[in-house]
Amino acid sequence: MDMGNGLGDDLRKLMLAGIGGAAVAAESAKKGFDILVEKGDATVRKGKAAYAELKHKASPSSLIDRVDQLTPEELQALKARIGELERQGKE
Repeated sequence: MDMGNGLGDDLRKLMLAGIGGAAVAAESAKKGFDILVEKGDATVRKGKAAYAELKHKASPSSLIDRVDQLTPEELQALKARIGELERQGKE
């Protein structure tokens, strides 16, 4: 009968090890998932901030302010480049 108890104990230990392994895997998966959620949230927040900054920098009033600060040479180069782009758009 001793062999029966030894085998029963081994099976019990094997079953408990399997349950423990599943619990560890579930904890690891949850931690990994939580990290991914946190990274995703941070990325979305950074994206929103970058969009807001870009939107502000590209507002008509800020563009006019920037054009007003150009030197005559820079303004002439900008006009030439705009003309080039308009011609390319018509082709």
